[in-house]
Amino acid sequence: RSIEALAALQEGDVSAALKAVAKAWKDPKAVRPDVASWLWIVEARAAMLQGRYGAARTAFDRLDAFGARTGLVSARWRAAVGRAEIYLAKNKSADAERAFSEAEALLDEERSSVLFPSRLAALPHARTQAARQYASLVFDHNPRRAVEILERHQRRRLRGFARIARVDALPPQRRAQWDAAAVEYADLRDTFDRLEAGRWGESPATAMQTEAQKRDVEAEVRESFDRAITALDDESPIERGLGAIPQDTLRIGAHRIIDGWIGYAADHDTFHAKRLLPPADQTSAKAIAQSLLRTFEPQIAENNRLIIAAYDEVAQIDFHSLPFGEMPLLASHVITYATATPHLTSKQPSSNGVLIIRDPDGSLPAARDAASLIERSLAKQDLNVIRLAGTSVTRRALLAAPEVDRWHWAGHARPTEPSLFELGSSRLPVSESAHLTVGDVLAFQNAPREVVLAACETAPANATNLDLPRAFLLAGSQTVVATRRPVRDVDAKALAAAMYEPEAPKGLADALRYAQLKLMKHKGDWTTFRAMVP
Repeated sequence: RSIEALAALQEGDVSAALKAVAKAWKDPKAVRPDVASWLWIVEARAAMLQGRYGAARTAFDRLDAFGARTGLVSARWRAAVGRAEIYLAKNKSADAERAFSEAEALLDEERSSVLFPSRLAALPHARTQAARQYASLVFDHNPRRAVEILERHQRRRLRGFARIARVDALPPQRRAQWDAAAVEYADLRDTFDRLEAGRWGESPATAMQTEAQKRDVEAEVRESFDRAITALDDESPIERGLGAIPQDTLRIGAHRIIDGWIGYAADHDTFHAKRLLPPADQTSAKAIAQSLLRTFEPQIAENNRLIIAAYDEVAQIDFHSLPFGEMPLLASHVITYATATPHLTSKQPSSNGVLIIRDPDGSLPAARDAASLIERSLAKQDLNVIRLAGTSVTRRALLAAPEVDRWHWAGHARPTEPSLFELGSSRLPVSESAHLTVGDVLAFQNAPREVVLAACETAPANATNLDLPRAFLLAGSQTVVATRRPVRDVDAKALAAAMYEPEAPKGLADALRYAQLKLMKHKGDWTTFRAMVP
């Protein structure tokens, strides 16, 4: 009945939706708590469509109280967003802003989705829509707050997928600990839900007895969940704001909101934000990207380094190749791309040298040549070089690799099988017909501070959730060079050789720009490479 009600509501048949809800409530003891929450959502949404905002508010308030009583944070979040939308419909902007703020705060309490990935898969669209509504509401009077809402939404979303990936990569003993705790949690949660479902229509005396039982089970549920989440060692809060921006660096970004796109430019001291092209002119991602550069041209010209924070379809644009004046933007700026990656750990600079991983499956002579050039160049600079090549490049060897300043991967990359947290990503083939995956990288204890993934499509343009660069950044790396598209062997070799020349700058993003400018002069494909940062 609940599915029938939701389907009818989706089709706009309010009457059929409410009839299905009424039928479902005829046997209240058969209504589990998670189903009950959807029935109240249908009631509330149907009432809004009919303009009965008082009835909608009552339904959302019941949903909120129910979520608080049963520990279903997602129910409370939907209730808060629903109240915000009612206020918007009634032109009560200040009340709507408060309700959206309550909804965002509730997301910080929502941790159990990592135990049930299907819940996480069901919510991204609703949460993205709510974040855009909230940002649209506050942009005109508090543009920085609007941008921070959208940036934090991206970080929270990515960490949710990263948690699931980390579970898949736990070593056997910790995975067994996780699985046992997760099963225990699910069983206790089921008991809790059955007790709650039995409350419909109870006498006051029976209700008090049930409530006491529920409190005991709830305490066990929370302890069980804490044991499970401890296995991930992941309790760091999602960062608020835009983070620290270094001197001589400008961060520019573009975000979609309900009625178009907004852009911003922020440096160490100042913040500017504007609406970009009118909706009628926002015909392509490239047009929006070019509008961002035009809008903040004065600020861009005043800085030598740019951090590009672009999401959704605009993230596919190679900003470094767009014209700025008479030359590509890269000609005048060192450019990195922000990924909304919340650090799970942090890496400090060291002097442990470079690990060069050369052609693991033995099928790429150009990669072997590039690695040899790099090794000779680094030897002349008295830098420590560690080599892994061919059959010695095993998954176990990489997971146990010593801590170094930089990894340089010279080999192939392969597309992954689609999964909840990896859509369109890549994996790195190693010997023994194995692969280094996103989950493996997230499990690294000694992630390198810098990473070069000189292979085809290591940050593919169609990756929507987690990819290899984001996994390295989540594990603690500071900068990752990756490719958006297939790259010719000759270009990968030339770029790698230039990055490690004695004259090249030492920082990875600076060295990449140095090499790209050399490749540009020789008409090579320099645009597919980009430096990615948290």
